[in-house]
Amino acid sequence: MPVPQKLIAHLQSFRPANAGADDPIFPSATGRPDGAMLEKLKAVARRGKLNCGHCAVPHELEDGTVRINRCADGPFCGRWFLHKFRHTYATRHLQDGIDIRTLQQWMGHRDIASTMVYLKGVRNSDIQVRLNKGSIASFS
Repeated sequence: MPVPQKLIAHLQSFRPANAGADDPIFPSATGRPDGAMLEKLKAVARRGKLNCGHCAVPHELEDGTVRINRCADGPFCGRWFLHKFRHTYATRHLQDGIDIRTLQQWMGHRDIASTMVYLKGVRNSDIQVRLNKGSIASFS
């Protein structure tokens, strides 16, 4: 997926000095990909008061009992998942006018229908702005 150069430059500032080209940008303490990234994302969302406050997620404990984790009480909100970054990437590019076939290639989708799910994030107001700037709008 293409990424703006400005973002690449910013992410480079987080990279450890001894990191190799294929090393993760945000590694775990052992230098491997961070398997706890989802939990960290959810904790940040909670601190930012972004949890919906309604989620109740069952969580099975080691002894087999089930506890209900409520997002109002901790970082358990179901609104936050790592795939949300991919979804945001696709939606924002569509909002910025990238055509859906190009986005399909970037996302690696075989079927255009898989890419079309991101169209629901393109609001009518976004479309109206593009219409107002388009060549047809130049006719008076």
